[in-house]
Amino acid sequence: FVTTDFKFIHKFAPIIIYHVCKVVGVPLTEPVNISTGLAVSDWGKRNEFKERIESIFEINGEKVNFKIHNIMPQGAGVYYDFKNLVDKEVDQKTVYLIDIGYNTINTLFFD
Repeated sequence: FVTTDFKFIHKFAPIIIYHVCKVVGVPLTEPVNISTGLAVSDWGKRNEFKERIESIFEINGEKVNFKIHNIMPQGAGVYYDFKNLVDKEVDQKTVYLIDIGYNTINTLFFD
């Protein structure tokens, strides 16, 4: 498999989340709530992804417990950021989002 394949992210997501938590100093003594995006092409596998992450893992001798707060289509985080930061005079009822990534372009419509 390749790093852009669902199999990769499914297998290594707990280790990636653990690493990010360690780098930014998130304490792992309590369950860690996660909000994450998932590629639109893998959206049908979101429950499988959630089940994978919501397990208790032992990584580097530490027991870690991740809880999924929210899984959203990749790029939707930009929308929520937009809703919080944009000038309130801008019409936010209908938003068409174009998320240009390294190897993908995702489009999302919010109404």
